Amino acid sequence: MLELIVAELPAPCEVAARPVEVKGEAAELPADAQGPLAAQVFKTTADDFVGRLSYIRVLSGTMNADMHVYNAQKDEDERLSNLSRVVGKELVRVDKLVAGEVGAVTKLSAATFDTLTMPDSGIVIPAPAMPNPVFGAAVAPKTKADVDKLGVGLQHLVEEDTTLAVVREPDTGEMILMGLGESHVDLGADKLR
Repeated sequence: MLELIVAELPAPCEVAARPVEVKGEAAELPADAQGPLAAQVFKTTADDFVGRLSYIRVLSGTMNADMHVYNAQKDEDERLSNLSRVVGKELVRVDKLVAGEVGAVTKLSAATFDTLTMPDSGIVIPAPAMPNPVFGAAVAPKTKADVDKLGVGLQHLVEEDTTLAVVREPDTGEMILMGLGESHVDLGADKLR
């Protein structure tokens, strides 16, 4: 399997340039370690031990540990702490990630599909189109003590899976967990439990 991957799948530097927006104009960004920094958060999880964990793909440039980057979607400065490479379930600390590499950062306030770059670059990586939720089910806490936990749990669930949504039904006051189908909502509810 690994020999097939090496033989048939291209390296990041061999792939055609990625479409991005630079200062509002459409452009292409090649995977170049010497180019401008452009990275995208593609997944966010809430880990019991390390807290919020953001998975990042570096598309261009080099990302160094403990550097400050600019979040283009939120228009704010982010400090990278604990830059790591993911090896199975383990996080292995690294000093840098270069174009084409995937890594993880703890305690980052960026959301899924946010662009991390330098303030003056104007680079924005467009988020992929995600389907809208179509199926919903009411969720309610079992006890009064679970009311606060439910809100936090639903927030983490929606951060981790961008195709889930939580809405409050105005007529009944119920919290509705929306997803792509019954099994999707059931999986979300199981994770919430």
